[in-house]
Amino acid sequence: MAGRNETALAEAMEQIKAEGGGRGASIAADLLDRSTLGDVVAEPSPLALPTARPRGIAQLTRAMTEAWSPFGIVSNAIAPSFFPTELTRKVYENPNLLAHNAGMTAIGRNGELSDLDGVTVFLASTAANYLKKTCSAL
Repeated sequence: MAGRNETALAEAMEQIKAEGGGRGASIAADLLDRSTLGDVVAEPSPLALPTARPRGIAQLTRAMTEAWSPFGIVSNAIAPSFFPTELTRKVYENPNLLAHNAGMTAIGRNGELSDLDGVTVFLASTAANYLKKTCSAL
């Protein structure tokens, strides 16, 4: 039996299909910068389990596009690195851990929620009409 999320996804896809197509973006979130990028860049990590969810979402994104693209529906994913969320609240309350995570990024800082705005708008716009099955690592 399909779960609540699967049922909601199927209903949304049927509605988009009935409307003639569209685009979708999923969030492949994780707790640590390097583990989130595991779907794009392979590297040894003791964090295999925490990376399974974002990698699964990235694969689901590709599979959804394969299944639904004949109906004009494509999907892409956003893989944010370390952003302020309820799950990361305790790290954001600890200046040492926060600085450590920032030091692990190429640009030397953690993500801000506004960093998601541009890629989200792009993926939802006609500028991304031919973009499909991607996982944008932020």
